[in-house]
Amino acid sequence: ATIHGDETAGLPTTLGIAEWLCANHEVDVDAREIVEGVHVWVLPVMNPDGYEAVTRYNANGRDLNRDFPDQYRGGMCMCPAGRQAETKMIMEWVDQYPFVSSLVFHGGALVVNYPLDGTPDGRTRYMAAADDATFKHLAHIYADNHPVLHTMKQRGFSNGITNGAAWYTIYGGMQDYNYLQGQTMELTIELDDIKSPPVSKLPKIFEQNKESIVEFIRATTVDALRDRVTASSSGGGDVGLKGASVSIKGIDSSVNTRDGGYFTRPLSPGKFTLVVEKKGYKTKEKEVRVRAGGAPDLIITLEKVDAGEKKKKGDAQKNKKKNPKKDPKKGR
Repeated sequence: ATIHGDETAGLPTTLGIAEWLCANHEVDVDAREIVEGVHVWVLPVMNPDGYEAVTRYNANGRDLNRDFPDQYRGGMCMCPAGRQAETKMIMEWVDQYPFVSSLVFHGGALVVNYPLDGTPDGRTRYMAAADDATFKHLAHIYADNHPVLHTMKQRGFSNGITNGAAWYTIYGGMQDYNYLQGQTMELTIELDDIKSPPVSKLPKIFEQNKESIVEFIRATTVDALRDRVTASSSGGGDVGLKGASVSIKGIDSSVNTRDGGYFTRPLSPGKFTLVVEKKGYKTKEKEVRVRAGGAPDLIITLEKVDAGEKKKKGDAQKNKKKNPKKDPKKGR
């Protein structure tokens, strides 16, 4: 929260959800599932100098939400050099601990914003992410559990949600960076029309958002596709495969398995074909069905490509290079 120091409602909201989870995990089913089954990280203030000075910018006068690498402004990369200290810390944090999902809190409007935030030509228009269907599903979950957001029709927002670039374009934003570079399903939550609401209003803002936050965490972790990719070991039994690529047919994005071969993939309800790949192993596909409120837990075991198969594939590629197909339309 508080990437912009003068948008202050995010700080008590993030601290509020942390306190609620700690106080209620023994008596509330949702709190218990999250505390016992999910790693939850809370960052109440990303821009401490801006918060102290009640200004949008950091101590160097920079807007941190325009300071990240951008696909349309130099390309996505893990390249913190030359960026603000706060930006570097976030980039290194996301790189070291890849998050499944995240919420970033802003102020000055009341809406749920989902990627993408930029367009290649700078024009304001809907810019769908590869995971657009899932982003809309998650945005609806947040808005539908909010007592005000889901009723909103004004400002062109349908049911309290908007695609970022359809609202207005930004470049160098954290939301697109965390999604495209960090494989994180991130939503931007505009908490209140007032950037710095009075202290008396803060408990109400937290209560309005509490259920939405809880349901978002559930949808992207407890109820998401949570699987493990393994391979048979020479000593018997299966071992987890870190670094395998997991994608969904028809969706041009992927996540990588982490320590132990584990991965979590939030999806909208439906039937999907899971594709798991890793160099040196045979690609495997599996049909999965995700239902509202839950997804199956799976273990996917990959088989190594044996030496004979590797040689055949290599020979076939060499022969293809030696005998390229002639294009009758080309003179040379």
